[in-house]
Amino acid sequence: MTTSLSDLKPGDTVILRYASLCIPDHLAPDRIATVDRITKTQIIVGTHRFRISDARGLSSNSSYRIIPATPDQLAEVERRQQIKRDQERAYQLAVKVGNRARSCITAVDAIPHLEAALAALNQNEPSDP
Repeated sequence: MTTSLSDLKPGDTVILRYASLCIPDHLAPDRIATVDRITKTQIIVGTHRFRISDARGLSSNSSYRIIPATPDQLAEVERRQQIKRDQERAYQLAVKVGNRARSCITAVDAIPHLEAALAALNQNEPSDP
């Protein structure tokens, strides 16, 4: 793994970090990507172009900057992406349970649905290291 933008080459794994003053780095929706091409002054990743000198996107509407990926950073990005997927799934389950619960005559009738949703969430919960 490289630690400098100038050492990157096509095929290297990088992280595209959402660059916003409103979102701290540890909450940024990072993306894992692969370098497609390198020019003398630019790194090209898909449709994004970044300056080697400062890691900033060249497009005026670019919200990303590029950073070389270390194994620890890749693991952290993948962990955050999994958490986001799990949260979305939990939300979808909650909506389904809520819809079923509203269609039940009494709150007692909703208990089996709630227990089934809780069991599904517990089954997919990642274990703490």
